[in-house]
Amino acid sequence: MNKELVDSLYKQVKKIKDADIQKFTNLALDHAPPEFWIAPCSSSGHHHPPEDNGEGGVMRHLIKGIYMSLELARFFSISETNTDIVVSGYILHDIQKNGIPWGNKTDDTHGKIASLWLMQFPLKEPEKEAICNCVRYHMGQWVQPEEEVIRALHPTKNELIVQLTDYVCSREYASFLPGRSLSKRVIKNYKL
Repeated sequence: MNKELVDSLYKQVKKIKDADIQKFTNLALDHAPPEFWIAPCSSSGHHHPPEDNGEGGVMRHLIKGIYMSLELARFFSISETNTDIVVSGYILHDIQKNGIPWGNKTDDTHGKIASLWLMQFPLKEPEKEAICNCVRYHMGQWVQPEEEVIRALHPTKNELIVQLTDYVCSREYASFLPGRSLSKRVIKNYKL
C-alpha cells in the first residue's frame, strides 16, 4: 500500500466542509476492503490512463477526480452542501469496485453494490441517499443491472457531475495527477 497516496486521499476528504458528510466519507474509507487501497483502476488494463492501471491506480483516479468534481460543481453553481455530496460520492464511487468479496476483476454492478454497502454508515437524510445515488449511478449509460439504466440516464445534477468526472478521468488521454508532473513514460506514450 502506498502510504503517500492513502494520506493524500484522506487529505482530500478535508475538502468536504460539512462535518457529518466528512465523517461519513472517512468512516467508509476506514472500512474499505484492503484491496481497494492497492487496486489498479482497470482490471483489464484498458479504459484508463497508464498511471491509473498500476498498483494504487484507484487512488490516483480518485485524487485527480476530486479536483475535477470541484471544478464542475463550481461550473454548475451548486450549493456547498451539494458540492460536499458530489465530492463524497466521487471519493466513494469505486470503494467496492471488484465486488463483495473483492474479486479479480471489476464487478459490472459495483455502483449498486457500493451504494447498498454505504447504507450501513450513519448520516442524515437526504444527504446519505444523495451520496449513495451518486455512487450507484456513476457509470451513467453503462450502469448495471440493466433495469437501472433508465434511472441512470436521468441523473440529478450531483449525479451528473460524478458521472462526468468519472468518465473524463477514465479516458486514456486524462494523464495527470494534481501537483505532479507527468512521467516521461506517460508523455512518450501519449499520442495526438
